[in-house]
Order: sequence, then structure tokens, then C-alpha cells
Amino acid sequence: IRGADLSKDWREYPIEDKVLIISYDLAQRSISVLVDRNFNVAIADEAHYMKGMDTKRSETVVPLLKCCKRVILLTGTPAFAKPKELFSLLSIIRPDIFFNFTPFGERYCNPSKSPWSNQILYDGSKN
Repeated sequence: IRGADLSKDWREYPIEDKVLIISYDLAQRSISVLVDRNFNVAIADEAHYMKGMDTKRSETVVPLLKCCKRVILLTGTPAFAKPKELFSLLSIIRPDIFFNFTPFGERYCNPSKSPWSNQILYDGSKN
């Protein structure tokens, strides 16, 4: 955002501005305004915060990132404990390939049936 007028609400800055730096929390609260801006490039620092597909942060920020022409994900935690945690990030980078979790889970997460219900668990790893 250009200028140093910090008293101004960030949503009031002109759409022509080239750069917007925003926290995940503020992005969550302002998602509709951000989607309307049609960003070409997004850089998401600490991208591992979006590893859970069903977290509130992922539910709001991931669709915004998928709307961008280019996305760069930065993280200091490149390998997670379970492959299922990678799917959310992979779906941001390549939504054309990683659009459905089930085939990914079948191939990489060694699915098993829960001993307590009929639910399929994707907590393992393979391949």
C-alpha cells in the first residue's frame, strides 16, 4: 500500500495499488473485498498455517489464493508429519491436478477404516 497514512482503512486504498501486505487474520475478515481486487500474484508466508483443509483459515484464504494467476507459498516447514497435510497446499499450487482429496488420500495416505465407526481415516502414508 502506498503512502504512510495509517489512519486510513486499508480497504479505502485505490485498486491500482500494486502491493498489499495483509495478515491471515485480516484476510479472513475481509475476504470478499480481497476477491474483488483480482490479484495476479499472491505470496503466502508461513503457508503451513493452511495445512488443515477444514480450518477456518484454509476455508477462507485458500479460495482467494486459487483465484490468483500465480501463487508462491513460503514455509519453513516443508515436510509435514502426514501426507494429508500437504493436500491443501498442493491444491493451491496445482488445482488442476489436486482438486479432489479422495484419489490423493487413496494413493498417499494409506486409508484405513476407523475401529469406532464406518469412517475412513487418512492418517497413514504410502508411496
